Amino acid sequence: MVFSSTWPVTTDGSDCTGRTSVPYLCSMLQETATLHAETLGWGFENLQERNLNWVLSRQWIRMYRYPRWRDNVIVTTWPSAKGAITWSRDYRLSNENGDILGVATSLWFIMDRVTRRPKPGKFGRDLDLETAERVREGELKPLPSLSEPKQIGRVKAGFYDIDVHDHVNNVRYLTWMLGGLGKGFSEKHEIREWEINFLSEGFYGDDIDILQSIDAETRGHALRRHDDGTVLCRMRTEWVDSDSGLRNSSVEAAV
Repeated sequence: MVFSSTWPVTTDGSDCTGRTSVPYLCSMLQETATLHAETLGWGFENLQERNLNWVLSRQWIRMYRYPRWRDNVIVTTWPSAKGAITWSRDYRLSNENGDILGVATSLWFIMDRVTRRPKPGKFGRDLDLETAERVREGELKPLPSLSEPKQIGRVKAGFYDIDVHDHVNNVRYLTWMLGGLGKGFSEKHEIREWEINFLSEGFYGDDIDILQSIDAETRGHALRRHDDGTVLCRMRTEWVDSDSGLRNSSVEAAV
């Protein structure tokens, strides 16, 4: 039920301040979940035989302390709940001393690779999830539309933005939205918490608008396909100044 994997913070996984980048953290979560799914009989090959694949629908992450270049991060994950057609998966990120760096929860569904629609099904071995730990109270809900959004950039989905499912990878969505904030802002701030709602697939060659709205400490973000106006993703982020850093007292409150 519980699976752990250790990941080094590489040079390409850290930003110019030496902190682990947010996209790299999300890649750690994604890859750990993928490895665990394989051990449970829900892996890529298992589903591909049925012309299916996993799709990430929603994700919430809270960071208490950012690891840095050359640190090792231990990602622990477990299935935490099951709905009619969705599965929840929770995570804990820690360092080699056992200090908790952050927690996350996510919501997934199985998609038919032909119809591109969710498909209920029973795969892998049965799991008893009634007593599974949850790192966040309450279910992940859809994020609302942005209030008075402004376009802050535009990107074109290229070959290296597409993953094994032949669509834009979810981490690339995150990279585009955060990249639109610029170097100056990102150097001076750290994300304390973020929540993402993936709504539609992006594909090779799509022109994608990057949108943002600001409300006090919270920023709203979205990606919209330029040609037809389809909203691909929404995100909410909360930030703190890098000088003050994330408060370690938050760790004690969450444990």
